Amino acid sequence: YLAAQQQFQQAWNLQPDSEAVLRELIQAFVAQKKAGDATKFLEEQLASHPNKPVINYQLAQLYLLQGRREEAISSFKKILVADPGASATSIALANVYLQDGKPDQTLQILNKAAESHPKDPGIALWVGMAYEKSGNPAKAREAYERALTLDSENPVAQNNLAWLLTQNEGNIDVALK
Repeated sequence: YLAAQQQFQQAWNLQPDSEAVLRELIQAFVAQKKAGDATKFLEEQLASHPNKPVINYQLAQLYLLQGRREEAISSFKKILVADPGASATSIALANVYLQDGKPDQTLQILNKAAESHPKDPGIALWVGMAYEKSGNPAKAREAYERALTLDSENPVAQNNLAWLLTQNEGNIDVALK
């Protein structure tokens, strides 16, 4: 993995805006059990390039890997301040809030993302999961149906809607359609 790390480091120096290169470089660090070195590298990059969301995003993901949730949340929020329509960041932050049992914050983030990306079935799916976790099956159903309207082959939305219909409405016939 050291050779890969060195090659991705060279690639990053040549392509400092490449999300794929940065992601692979960080994965090379992590594969060598050098998450601390990866964090230091990203923090140095961020100090030099504070307006690059790709660096903040990778740093947030690394913080999550290290169990540094508050720092990850802060990094995700910085990206959303600069780019409120960043759907991957919105979903990542919403996922953290959902895991932390904060459905109101989850829904706030996701509903903003849904306004920016009304045709994104992934965001609609996450909205459904957040409503389901918050104990609002009617809103969850609406969101899952919206996700399926946008992508009728989405297996997670199909499964979640079927489960919801079976568990909350006892409607197996509709769930099996």
